Amino acid sequence: MNTNILEPDSSAVAESFEEALELSQTTFDQRIVSINPSDFRLNDDLTVDLHGSDAMDQLKFSKSGIESLCKATSPKIPFDPFAAHISQELFRENVHELMLKAESLRLAVRKNEPVIVGVMTGDMAGVSNSGVLNGAVRKLATEQESECRIMFTDQSMTAQLTQDVQIAPIVGDISKLGQVFFNSPVAEHVAYGRLFTMRCVCTNGAVMPKSVGHFRSTFDFGDDEEKAIGNMKRKLENLSMSRVKIATRYQAMAETRCNELLWSRAWSAVKRISEDADDADNILQTEKETRVEIRKYVKDAKDNPLDFEPREIMKNTVYEVFNHVTAGANDYLSDPRKAIRFQIFGGKFLDHVLKMPELN
Repeated sequence: MNTNILEPDSSAVAESFEEALELSQTTFDQRIVSINPSDFRLNDDLTVDLHGSDAMDQLKFSKSGIESLCKATSPKIPFDPFAAHISQELFRENVHELMLKAESLRLAVRKNEPVIVGVMTGDMAGVSNSGVLNGAVRKLATEQESECRIMFTDQSMTAQLTQDVQIAPIVGDISKLGQVFFNSPVAEHVAYGRLFTMRCVCTNGAVMPKSVGHFRSTFDFGDDEEKAIGNMKRKLENLSMSRVKIATRYQAMAETRCNELLWSRAWSAVKRISEDADDADNILQTEKETRVEIRKYVKDAKDNPLDFEPREIMKNTVYEVFNHVTAGANDYLSDPRKAIRFQIFGGKFLDHVLKMPELN
């Protein structure tokens, strides 16, 4: 498949509720087009013609839109490594055959452009970003006196709310606690919330793993949106975090050296997200030679445990490595999907280290 013919994905970071609301009603709003699955046909150039429509309704796919199409078939078509690496003709044949099994089909099209950014089948549906902003995020931020940061992609909105609840493992190095809310009206048709930490000095964020606290809501096509948004808000405000417990563990992180195995696992995860070894080195602020030495050290420890001689290569504390990981999100604000992946991994890293015996 020639992915270069796909339209680029759109993303943005809003600096205020007003800007976020405008974006949710313009650039990141979609019209929903219902179509009979048996009538769905991809052209040679991966466009879609809507029968009886004018030229404006020859629809193109964005990259995330074509990935959404792959997830909508039954069974799902793996985008990478399968769909992205086969011929367009074979891809079209697969889609046409598998789409016949769908009961219904709805295309999410950019409001002001003929570009498909999401594909929905069955009864699953989403709640509009503008409705969620007004009915849940803005109200909760006002009630809690939260600071808010809102990021958009074609398929989702992420709102980070941080309250004036502070912890400082190092004097002057303050982190705030809060919640992060994710809404996907056209892709996953789901909303979920998790707990969140934000390091103030450089706005690094970490999304806490589900084990710390979370909620998840799904919706069916035709559900009452106002009621659904009210339920989201209640679930989001019920998330809580033990400030004392987190503060104690953060202090221990700042005093504990990061062992080589933990660092190596962090580097592997950062490389998967950034898709580049040099970028992973830069994010973790490590020279290539040191990285190679640590990775070899960890491999030798695994392959030859009896003859292995322990030594300390890594000098950073667990807290420093954690902050390097979460800072990676700021390097990818132009790609919110990667930024969120860094924050989610930061939360997983934090959850893992908080369970380390030396921190308890």
